[in-house]
Amino acid sequence: MANDIQSFSEFFATLGWPTIMIFVAMLLLGLWMLSSRNPRVNWPPGPVCFPVVGCLPQLMISGKRRQPTDLLPWYDTYGDIMHIKLGEQHMIMLGTYELIEEAFVKNAATVSARPTWAYYIRRLVGKDGAGVIYKNGHAWKELRRFTLSSLRDFGLGRKSLQEKIQDEARYLVQNIENENGKAFSPRDRIGKAVSNIISIVVFGARYDYEDTPEMLPVLEESVRMNKGGPLAFTNLARFFFPKKKFALVDKLYCLIRQEVERHRQSFDPTDIRDFIDLYIKVTQERLDSKIFTEWNVFRIIFDLYLAGTDTTANTLRWSLVHMVNHPDVQKRVQQEIDQVIGQGRVAKMEDKARMPFTEATILEVFRMSPVGK
Repeated sequence: MANDIQSFSEFFATLGWPTIMIFVAMLLLGLWMLSSRNPRVNWPPGPVCFPVVGCLPQLMISGKRRQPTDLLPWYDTYGDIMHIKLGEQHMIMLGTYELIEEAFVKNAATVSARPTWAYYIRRLVGKDGAGVIYKNGHAWKELRRFTLSSLRDFGLGRKSLQEKIQDEARYLVQNIENENGKAFSPRDRIGKAVSNIISIVVFGARYDYEDTPEMLPVLEESVRMNKGGPLAFTNLARFFFPKKKFALVDKLYCLIRQEVERHRQSFDPTDIRDFIDLYIKVTQERLDSKIFTEWNVFRIIFDLYLAGTDTTANTLRWSLVHMVNHPDVQKRVQQEIDQVIGQGRVAKMEDKARMPFTEATILEVFRMSPVGK
C-alpha cells in the first residue's frame, strides 16, 4: 500500500503543477457539462454559473454584504422567472409579488414542499423530513393539525395563555429593575422570557433566568446555528459545515428524549399537563401510526422553539434598538401606554384597539427589521 502511494505521488510530481491544474480544470468542466445536459428540461434563462459550485459565490457575497439588491440586475437581464444553480441543484427564482402569490398561494400544493433533498436538512431530519417545518404531504397536514389543535388546547389565542404571558412580562420587568439603572445587555433575558412561554406549553414549566435548565441554552444555540445560508442547500455542505452544528442538534435530541422519558414516568391520561403529555397520549392511542412517532415529537418541539423563540425575541430586541435610536417615537409610545394602560397593570390584547400609535410602531419595526433579519 505504501509503495502504491509513493508511486502515485512520484507520478504527479513528474507532471508538474501546471499540468495538474489543467487536468483538474478539465475534470471540473467535464463534470459541469455532464450535469448541465438535460435535454428534457427547458429551464428559464439565468446567469452562467460556475462548475460544481453553481451560483454560490455570487449569492454568498450578496449575503455577506447584506445587500439582496445585488441580485436585481439579474432580474433586469433574465426576467422575473430565472434559473440558477446552487452547487449542482437547479433552482427557480421568482422576482415579483404576483409570481410568488401565483406559485405559493394558488399552486401551493405543487410548489410548497420542503427541500429535504438538501444535505444539511437531510442530515437534521432524514430524507423523508419530520416535524411541522420539514415534513411534506399528508403527514405534514396531520402533524400541523395536531400541533395547532394542541396549542389551542393549551391556551393559544385564549385568556389562559395571555395570563401566562403577562406573568412572564412581570418577571422580565422585575429582573431588569434589579439592575438599578446600570448598563446591561437585555439579549439573553429577552430570549429566556420568550423561551419560557414555549416551555410552559411544551414542558408545563417555566424556568428562572438564573437557573436555566441544560436544554434551553442548547435550543437557543441550535436556533442560531440553524441559519445555514445558501451553502446549506447543496451537497457541498458535507465538506464545509462545521461538525459542531450537527453535534449540537444530536445533543438537543438527547435532551428532548430525556424530557419525554421523564413525562412518561409520571404520565396520567386523565391529567394532561402539557404538549408532551398530549403527544404521549396520541401515540398510545395510535400505536400503528407512522406519523405520530417519537421522532416527529422531537422535531415538533424543536420547530416550536425555532418558530416561537427566535422570531419573537429578535423582534423585541430590534424594538429596543429602534426605540433607543428614535427617542421621539419612544416618548409617544410611552405616553400612549400611560394613557391607556397606566401604571397599575400590564397590557392585554383588549388594549390593542385603543393604542393605534403603538401598533403602528410595532408594524414599522417589522418593516425595518423583518423576521429572520
